[in-house]
Amino acid sequence: MHNSWWRNLDIQVVLWVSFLSILGYGAQRAILPWHMSSLGMDPALAGVFLSFFGPPRALMNIVGGYLTDTFRRKVNFLLGVALYGVVGYVVLAFSLNSAAIAASRVLIGLGLAWGTTAAMAILSDYSTPEIRGTVFGVQKGFYWVGIALSGYMAVVAYNRWGFMPTMLLSAGLGCLSLVLIGQLMSSCTPPETGELRLERRNRGWMETFKALARDPRYTALSFGGLLAKIVEDGLVIVLLPMFFAGSVVAAGLSVTAFTVAFAVFQPFGGALSDGWGRKRVITRGMVLTIIGAALLINEPGTVLIVISSFVMGVGVAVLSPAAEAMAGDLAAERVRATAIGYWRFQRDMGSFWGPLILPVITLSIGKDMVLFILIVLLLTSGVACARWLPGKAD
Repeated sequence: MHNSWWRNLDIQVVLWVSFLSILGYGAQRAILPWHMSSLGMDPALAGVFLSFFGPPRALMNIVGGYLTDTFRRKVNFLLGVALYGVVGYVVLAFSLNSAAIAASRVLIGLGLAWGTTAAMAILSDYSTPEIRGTVFGVQKGFYWVGIALSGYMAVVAYNRWGFMPTMLLSAGLGCLSLVLIGQLMSSCTPPETGELRLERRNRGWMETFKALARDPRYTALSFGGLLAKIVEDGLVIVLLPMFFAGSVVAAGLSVTAFTVAFAVFQPFGGALSDGWGRKRVITRGMVLTIIGAALLINEPGTVLIVISSFVMGVGVAVLSPAAEAMAGDLAAERVRATAIGYWRFQRDMGSFWGPLILPVITLSIGKDMVLFILIVLLLTSGVACARWLPGKAD
């Protein structure tokens, strides 16, 4: 399995479905704000409705994890992909007002969390701790390459055919993903025996959740994931364009630099965590993120902003698959999906809190002070990970 995991058909299906079904998500990220503007929607109200994606996605990580541990992985994966990759995209294609768009964003958020949690549980079932980081990192590569490519392809399709055909084409790719899951995947993964599923059902969700919340290892992992998302969706996506970049070009370059680094280096982060150990890669990723944030202090120019964004992208990229793999490593088989879902919930709350509070705090105390606070929090997280997470030999 160590050298031939990529030949496993179930793993191949997860990788290609991760790529095909996410193209529509990347497409709507690129063209939906412009489409809403073309419909004459109020920009402030549009922003509120677009934010409906985050909280449902975060919460569904926990629910989806429990469902994936209780029922078959394949069924959960298929239903999650169907919800965001078909139903969500179709509803969005026919949405002509803010309320309908908000409803589609909720569906996409719920389905994406459910399907991705199930996908990571499947990959975790088929991978030992010695290769799990590599497998998770490759999945992240397929996922983010899809998002990056679809951003360009969606603009071309939108200009040629319009919004509705673009999203319906994305839903068609979602249907293809469902065919791949239904026809090619095994009905259950090796650990999914009848006895194990019965053991899962006999252990209450709240009992498992409380155990995870009390575990200092998951606390350290969750805090690191939360801060990584605050850096990505708060500092890079919101603060850099609004408070640091001096032009639209600088803003676009900074976000692009982070996205490219994030897409390219996640597979390397996963592989490194298999060789060096999860804790070492997570803490090194924190250090890189701190260095990138520190480069923004004291009014940097455009070149330094882009370099900072790239360095932060590398840092967040290498620690993310290592942390998610460790969330799977630390859990017993009967609650592995629940544990991964719990970590993903804590991480994704950073996507909610970052854009919400960082601009407000920046307006109150200034951007350099915000950077200082963020650096201190990242240092604290790194120390917590070094203290509580097990090393490779453990």
